[in-house]
Amino acid sequence: MTGISSGDTATGAWEVTLSASSSRYDCDSDGWLAQEGDLLAALSAEVGTISRAHRAAGDATKGVGETVVIGLASAQLIVAMVDCVRSWLQRDTSRRVTIEWTVDGRTETLTIRHSDLDEETLFRLQEAFRARIGE
Repeated sequence: MTGISSGDTATGAWEVTLSASSSRYDCDSDGWLAQEGDLLAALSAEVGTISRAHRAAGDATKGVGETVVIGLASAQLIVAMVDCVRSWLQRDTSRRVTIEWTVDGRTETLTIRHSDLDEETLFRLQEAFRARIGE
C-alpha cells in the first residue's frame, strides 16, 4: 500500500485503502485472481464505487494483489464494507485483509485474518470508522 494516501475527500467521504492477501495462493494464480475478484465485486455491489490503486508485488506473502480505495461517507457504507470483508474471510482460512487509513496525519493499519472474525473485533472496527466520520 506504499504511496496510497487515505483521508477525507473533496466529496466528504472518508477514504480507506484495502488490500487482500493469502498465504496459500500466488498473486497471479487463477485461483487467487478469482477469489480477489469475488471480494472486489462484493465491495463494489455493497459500497459503491471503488478505485483500484495498484497491484502490489508480494514480499513474504503469496497472494497480494489489488489495492483498492473506498470512500466511506456513512455508517451504512462502513457496515457494508465490514460485512463484505467478514463474508469473504470466512470462506478460506489463508485469507487476510489489510485496511489502512489516516487520522490527523498518522497512518493506521489493521490486518484482519480469518481467526480475527469475532464480533467484538469487527464491532470495534465499525465504531472506530463511525467515530472518524462523525456518526
